[in-house]
Amino acid sequence: MKLPGTFLESLKSQIGEDGVRDYLRSLESPAPVAVRINPLKWNDPVLPEKVPWTNSGYYLDSRPQFSLDPLWHSGVYYVQDPSSMFLEHVFHTLEHDLENPVVLDLCGAPGGKTTHLASLMNGNGVLIANEVIRPRSRILAENVRKWGMPNAMVTNNDPADFDSFEGLFDLIVADAPCSGEGLFRKSPEAVQEWSENNVDLCASRQQRIIADVWKALKPGGYLIYSTCTYNCRENEENLLWIKENLDAEIISIDVPEQWNLTASSMSGIPGWHFYPHKVVGEGFFISVIRKNNGKTFKLPRKNRDAALSRISGEMLNVSDFFMNEFDLYSVGQEVYALNPAIRSLEEIIHSKLSIVHRGIFAGTISDRKFIPAHDLFLSPFLKLDSFESMDLTDDQAMAMVAKMPFLPEGLKKGSRYRMMYRGVPAGGMKFLGNRVNTTFPQEWRLRKISHKIISVLP
Repeated sequence: MKLPGTFLESLKSQIGEDGVRDYLRSLESPAPVAVRINPLKWNDPVLPEKVPWTNSGYYLDSRPQFSLDPLWHSGVYYVQDPSSMFLEHVFHTLEHDLENPVVLDLCGAPGGKTTHLASLMNGNGVLIANEVIRPRSRILAENVRKWGMPNAMVTNNDPADFDSFEGLFDLIVADAPCSGEGLFRKSPEAVQEWSENNVDLCASRQQRIIADVWKALKPGGYLIYSTCTYNCRENEENLLWIKENLDAEIISIDVPEQWNLTASSMSGIPGWHFYPHKVVGEGFFISVIRKNNGKTFKLPRKNRDAALSRISGEMLNVSDFFMNEFDLYSVGQEVYALNPAIRSLEEIIHSKLSIVHRGIFAGTISDRKFIPAHDLFLSPFLKLDSFESMDLTDDQAMAMVAKMPFLPEGLKKGSRYRMMYRGVPAGGMKFLGNRVNTTFPQEWRLRKISHKIISVLP
């Protein structure tokens, strides 16, 4: 792999000539593959080699075709670079200040850090996952829906749109768009697109993103800043700019020596670099910023144009579906289950932001009848006895995700079932007498069918 000479010179100034030699040698080996488990959906033994800085991340020996594993479609695990999973260690370091927090994942797509935050928050507080690019926001919403959390919302907005929420967020995660130097091993396009000019453009854009959202962070709140690049221009120099221009403090995070991370050494700015010749993961940088001053958010008076209407769970015969006490609300014909914290903010969020998804999409109302949605059956908060269960074979599970016909034995006409695969909820279906209708969304279907199941988890 031929890399730009100016990039290598910049890298040498950071890690030395021997470090560059080791770095280039590491690029000759395949990029590591890892998955992060959804702890609310999978409690069985997992895989032998753990990612050291997370309780739910595991390395794989190779990269399979994940779409051939029904568990992937059911939100049991997320495929994520191991370095990015370091977010968990940072979150745990800060969590003494993050009880029932309001959290913003500013650049959320495709959903790795969002679903990780959702697991760490365990349904508490409020998690807003944002993506400025519309098609990517739909991908983000799909992954959030599979994860099944009642406290998560997905929005499609520019960072500047959060200016209306002054002092709202306890934590903002900004995995800023960058020049992608840490992705060179697995993305030839990143190598071709790299230039010193692009680095400067990315650094300026990162400053704008942080400046635009800064007002929304509460005083004493934290911003986790990360990139998948190495250079100081996009990392330490930006942090120094934030410190000097936004009245902020850069927080030091303790890390065990055996993890082989590299501490930032520029201008006394604390942060951590991940280099692929020192860790089993791709290139990454992360640091934590604390806001010193500002105003705290005050909830405005009730919005008369509220998007949500509270509905009676008893009327829809769904009041006892969930293990937790969630409120049911409708948006038109759609029904959502929300935790109380997200409900208290939803009206103001709806009036200022473009909402792509909210809470758990429970179903739709048609002729005063409730029709359950796929998300309801996937939710880890749904009581297992809410519907009769039907175990799927490998072939039936693959037929489900491909939206192809299949017919399990022993079904009762007119009954709804919760489909289970390897003990995990996989969706819902209704038996119509000569066929079944499944809840699996048409837009999620696997277009190339294969009867060879990929089993990532043992």
